[in-house]
Amino acid sequence: MGTQASIDIKLAVQIDLIAIIKNLSCDLWRFDVEESISYLSIGDKDYDWKFKPKSEVKFFLDTIETKLKNSEIVGVSIYNLNINSGFLFHYYPQSNSIMLLLNIRRLKINDTRFTNFSAYLTEVFKIIPDYQISNIICEDV
Repeated sequence: MGTQASIDIKLAVQIDLIAIIKNLSCDLWRFDVEESISYLSIGDKDYDWKFKPKSEVKFFLDTIETKLKNSEIVGVSIYNLNINSGFLFHYYPQSNSIMLLLNIRRLKINDTRFTNFSAYLTEVFKIIPDYQISNIICEDV
C-alpha cells in the first residue's frame, strides 16, 4: 500500500487565487501537466477531474473565476519544475484553506517512505507568503 501525503494550509487572510494561478504560469510552476490542464469543473461535487488542452488556459481561468463566485471548491493539478514534483491543489473558499495532495512524483526523505515536506513548503512560501498563513498540517498516511 502506498503512502498518501498531504499539506493542509489554513489561510489567515483572503488570497487572490486568480492572481496566484496566473503567476504560476510565469514562474517555475505549471498547471499544464503533461500537455493538459487537470481541474475540477463547475458544479463538481465528486472530485471528478476534467482535462483540457493547455491551449485552453482562458477557459480554465474563467472556470476558476466562476467557481470562486459560486463558493465552490477549486481544484487544479500543479507541477513545480524546481523540485520536479507536483500535487493536486484544492482551495476551499468556505474555510479559506488549501489542501495539497502530494501525488505527482512525491519527494521522499532519502530512501524512506516519508515525504520531504520541507521541499514543498519552501516552494509554496514563494507564492503564498508565510504571513498569509495561520497554520500548516503535514501528514503522511
